[in-house]
Amino acid sequence: MEALIVVLLLVLIVIVAGVAAYGLLLRGNQEQPKNLEPEEFANALANLKSDLTQAVTAS
Repeated sequence: MEALIVVLLLVLIVIVAGVAAYGLLLRGNQEQPKNLEPEEFANALANLKSDLTQAVTAS
């Protein structure tokens, strides 16, 4: 019986944490995107490609 209570509490904690994380994600997306110049956009894409390559090779 105690194990069931512990499992239910853990499920409740996970649900609350998920809702809180989703709320923070929505709040963080309220910023207006800035318009990038073509050169800035190309640099941002190159940086993203570099970061993704490093992440894939590290894993």
